[in-house]
Formats: sequence, C-alpha cells, structure tokens
Amino acid sequence: MFTVRLEQTMPAIKERDLTAQTAQRLRQVLEEVPFVDVLRIEQQVPIAPGRVSDLVVEIQTPVGARRLLVEVKTEGLPRTLRDAGEQLKAYVTSLPDAYGVVAAPYISDRGRALCQQLGVGCLDLAGNVLLAFDQVFIEKTGYPNPSPVRKLRRALFSPRSTRVLRVLLADPARRWYVRDLAAEARISLAQTSNLKRVLLEQDLLGEERRRFWLAKPDDLLRDWAQAYTYEVNDVRSLYSMLRIPEVEERLAAECERRGMRYGLALFSGASRVAPFARYDRAFAFVDERPDEIAAALELKAVPTGANVILLRPYDEGVFYALQDVGGAKVVSDIQLYLDLRSYKGRGEEAADFLYERRIKPRWNPEPDQTTQPEQ
Repeated sequence: MFTVRLEQTMPAIKERDLTAQTAQRLRQVLEEVPFVDVLRIEQQVPIAPGRVSDLVVEIQTPVGARRLLVEVKTEGLPRTLRDAGEQLKAYVTSLPDAYGVVAAPYISDRGRALCQQLGVGCLDLAGNVLLAFDQVFIEKTGYPNPSPVRKLRRALFSPRSTRVLRVLLADPARRWYVRDLAAEARISLAQTSNLKRVLLEQDLLGEERRRFWLAKPDDLLRDWAQAYTYEVNDVRSLYSMLRIPEVEERLAAECERRGMRYGLALFSGASRVAPFARYDRAFAFVDERPDEIAAALELKAVPTGANVILLRPYDEGVFYALQDVGGAKVVSDIQLYLDLRSYKGRGEEAADFLYERRIKPRWNPEPDQTTQPEQ
C-alpha cells in the first residue's frame, strides 16, 4: 500500500469553475502516486440512464483500469455528503471498475468520517483528501476551512439555540415535533424550525413523518464543547475564609432562602454526581443577583487567589434540567461537561470522567442481561 502526504494548495474558490478546480486538484493528488497513471479526465459524463457524473477520471493502476466518479458539491454539509455518497455507492455497485469520490470547497473531519463510513472517497480545495482503493491510500487532513462559516456557529450555538441543544441532549432518543420542542426549550417556533433545518443539514438528526430526534449526540456535544467556554458567562472571582464544602452549603441555603435560581457547577457540581479529584475552588451559577449572594456570604472580590467563582449565566438555558443532589441543586450533566471541558487544570479529565460515568451510559444503556432470549 502506498501512502502519500500532500503539500497544501488553496486555490481561490469560485462557484462557476468549481468542477474545473476539482479536476485540477484531483489530477495533482493522483500524479503524486508513482504507480498511478491519469489517462483522462472528463466533465459531465453519462454513466447511467438519466445520470451524469460531474467528473470521470480514468486511471491505470497495477491491478488494472479504474474510473473515479466524482460528485462536486458547492457545500460540504454532512447531509449533502451523505446523500451524494449514498448515490455514488449505489452506482459503484453496478460498475465494478468504479470508485466514488465526493468533492466540495471544504469538508470537515466529520464529513470525511462520514464518507469513509459509506466507502467513498472525498477531496476538498483546502487540501484535505481521503482516497482508498486497490493499493492506493491517500490521506491528508488538518487543513482548516479557508472561509470559516461563522453563520453556522451562530445558528447552532447562539444563546437561544443552545436551549434546544440542551433539550435534545437530555434525551437523544425522544421523538419531537417542532412545536413541542419549541415549548420545552422556551423559544419561538420559527427559531426552532430554523435550527432543525441546520441540524438536518449537519446530519445530526433523524426524521420520520415530521417527528425527529438527535441521531448523533456525541458529535453535537463535541462540536458544542469546541465552540464553548465557561468564560462566556459573567465570572466573579471571590475569596472566602470558609472551607469549600461550607461555602457550597451556605450558598445553596442562601439562594433557597431568597428564592433565587442557582446551580453548583464545574468541580463543585461534578463532585456530587461523578467525583473525580480533589478541588480547591467552589463554583456556582447564580441567577440575576450574584453580588447579593456574595455580600451575604461575606465573599471578597480578589484579582488573584480566588477560591469561590460565581457565574451569572449567559442564558437561562444553563438552568435547564437542574439536579437535586445531597440537598443542593446542581446544573445538568451536559452543562457540567461543557464547563469542565473548557476549564484549564484537570477540567478536561474531569469532563471525560463525567462523560464515561454519567452521560454515555444514559445515551447508550447496556442491554438488560437478566432478560433471557425467547426460545
């Protein structure tokens, strides 16, 4: 097997000649392999009744002739890649000498994994490639999107959008109608409908007869964690002479007495649901008036050496699915994971431990071993 690592080239992306740029890029990739000869590249070639391939690349390898059938897409959305890959897979089945390839201006890591799962290759103009057929294996990853899609990040991870994500992640298998999800997440029908469309484009949802569910919770949680930092909240760094457990106990009692929403967070919350390591700071979300709680507990603002961190949430969704644990309220496991994942100093390790102990088993429960199969 031959593996080649390619130099990055980033031609300007213009929709009108995207197919031509893809042909040029693919030729460059294949010509790096010493035992592959590129015989011909043609555009808009009929390959079946009513079916035209954007590109057909004829090559010669040590095991014989091959045809690469290339579908060129203007966007590398996972849902688009899946649809194109499934079509290519169907055609390749009836054409023994063919290998399917999906091309786009940019294809993410998740998109490449999806193509690999479908058994088709992929290539983008940013420099990322994955081709695997016969004795050829060409892979190049890690090139960023030359035109980052900020709109996608805003659509998925804006404060109100994340309310929907919390609901979906709380029970990925649950089937939803748009109106019911909007009511649960406390956002408008229009916002919920738009977010559903984006999640479908990202191939994160399953749908049947207008009811939909979160088909890939791990992918969504990973993407959200990459885009999130606990510092998006209003962070108050404070100091107390009390021991950390006493601070947490008094904070919970004071918030309850005042009727204020709160939730122990980060290590303070995780220590109650999935203890991982000792910690020397108390963390809590406090709604609306964290300064009043700080004053009531005699917490002093300090520039350094803080041992109490109060967070005023960037959105009320932070309090979705609060947990009652040991007489105190704790934010959801999803919120704990996100905050820990973005916290330096063993935060990532604690997040992974929480995921393995709490989140993963809930999403993927072990089969009931006490149930005997029918005879």
